[in-house]
Amino acid sequence: PSGHAGQGAGAYFALAVLFAMAVGRTRWSAVVVVVGAAVALLIGASRIYLGVHWLSDVVAGWAVAVAWLAVLLAVLSLRRRGANRARC
Repeated sequence: PSGHAGQGAGAYFALAVLFAMAVGRTRWSAVVVVVGAAVALLIGASRIYLGVHWLSDVVAGWAVAVAWLAVLLAVLSLRRRGANRARC
């Protein structure tokens, strides 16, 4: 898998999700997530354009990043749920 595409997707998606969570449920949170996805797509496209990776490498890098972020968000959700139960 493409490390550049995976790291770019992981970093920008994570920043976008964290910022969107901080902003709350506004239209800005959707804008931030779309911009993060666009940057990740552009990084992947640049790897293919430069000829250093195949499309399958880039998609695999994105898949690894998204899977890792899903694990991190699940842990964050469980921790928040545990903190809410402790307050009650």
